Amino acid sequence: MTMPATKANDRLILAVAVAVALGLFMVAILSHPRGPRSVSGVKLAQAWLECIDCQGPFLRRLHDLPPASRDSVVRFLSTALRKGPDGARTARHERDLMRAWALDSLYRVDKDSADASQSQHAAFLQRYREGFHTKWRGRAAMALGVLRSDPAALVALDSARQVPDTTYGDSVVHRWIERALSDSLGPAAVNHYP
Repeated sequence: MTMPATKANDRLILAVAVAVALGLFMVAILSHPRGPRSVSGVKLAQAWLECIDCQGPFLRRLHDLPPASRDSVVRFLSTALRKGPDGARTARHERDLMRAWALDSLYRVDKDSADASQSQHAAFLQRYREGFHTKWRGRAAMALGVLRSDPAALVALDSARQVPDTTYGDSVVHRWIERALSDSLGPAAVNHYP
């Protein structure tokens, strides 16, 4: 008689263990946050400046930031607009450019002409340096335009307009600033921007 009772107890224990495991599994599923984890406003702005193939609705998320976090985001973007990328990012970009040149230079440089190689190397670096700074500052201008209801964003954009328009890269940034300031451009209109 003890054998069937032991089997019944084993089945009961197994059933309770399975029920507890299923309960814990359901609690884990229901308590798991849905959607992407929230990030700070500054990290969101930084991701917008750094991304290459931007798939997320960065500008919409920046526009929807709570007022409490806007000040720090506007300060971060204002610095990015006026000064471009910081030293560490510029150094990383420079390393990437040097690596790209080293890997690809055989296809564009005549081995017999060292002078041509040097001038092509300098032109390559200059073009992509300017492009990197233009992208960084231009994206900062667009994001500040989205946040333009904040007076600090308008001040940052207006101060950036005072910088003399001296190079092609600067003229691109200035056009983006004008676009960001235009009354006809709202957050929904710039959501498609890469």
